Amino acid sequence: MKNVAPIAVLSLISPLVFANSTICKLEGDPIGIKALAWDDATFAAKVTDTLDNIHDGKVTLAREHKPYGTKTNIFIKYRQQYYGADAAEYVVFPVGKNQFRIIGVTYVLNNNSYHLNTLVGNYSAICYSM
Repeated sequence: MKNVAPIAVLSLISPLVFANSTICKLEGDPIGIKALAWDDATFAAKVTDTLDNIHDGKVTLAREHKPYGTKTNIFIKYRQQYYGADAAEYVVFPVGKNQFRIIGVTYVLNNNSYHLNTLVGNYSAICYSM
């Protein structure tokens, strides 16, 4: 019963909640993003930034991360440059029972290739699968 409130809060953060979805809210004072959500069946993803802009993306890789669960990569290609970046990638992974971390980087596009640009954080997160 104590998990009902956090689930309700996380559902409000992302305007699109998927079937078979996972929603993560970053803890602390994140720079760049505050929440991620993705659908395990369609690989569709959404990232909500700290300005409440929503960016569409996709799950590009999901694999076992022993002993706690699944590690997931989410790639976002921005419609136009976003703070000097053309794209971003986030890795969500469990580090303990009900404990998660999210690491993010940005990329710039040059000569049709993405190049690593900046680190955009390494944060603890609260994640729920529904």
